[in-house]
Amino acid sequence: MSELLKRQRRICRRGILRPAIPAPPQDVLQRGIKGDAEAAYQLGCWFYDYHMYGEECVQVSKRWLELAAREGMAEAQWLLGELYRSYWNDDRVADVWFQRAIAGFEKRTDSEAYRFLYAMFYEGTGTRVDKEKAREYALKYVRRCRQENVQPVWVALEPEIREYVMEQEGL
Repeated sequence: MSELLKRQRRICRRGILRPAIPAPPQDVLQRGIKGDAEAAYQLGCWFYDYHMYGEECVQVSKRWLELAAREGMAEAQWLLGELYRSYWNDDRVADVWFQRAIAGFEKRTDSEAYRFLYAMFYEGTGTRVDKEKAREYALKYVRRCRQENVQPVWVALEPEIREYVMEQEGL
């Protein structure tokens, strides 16, 4: 953990990057250091957002995301898959993280999990394209949004899937 923090401090102290990469919120950092998976995920996202500033940001992001992913956080597993696929072009490792994310999301029943599953099966991210499963998860997503009393993000659904869901829901 100390090497991770040293690397993180180096990134934030660099004069040229200081305006571009602000230090993460102190409370989140403290929670992450103590092993809080949600905080580690937030820190991983924080540095992932600055990955265009170099390898060091990517490495710090990866380390925080790994901490959260090992705790079973599906969002962190998914983002690690994205990092391996888009930054290092390593589909083999990316698919391992995507498979873990799918397994994690499938254990949950919240709308966010269903939205991720819809997208992963629709696009074939870490799995084969399966339009039927995508439709099923999109429908679960919209129904769960209603139960959670939140508005579904309709634009997140592809037009033919949106039509299917609306028809099933009588909208």
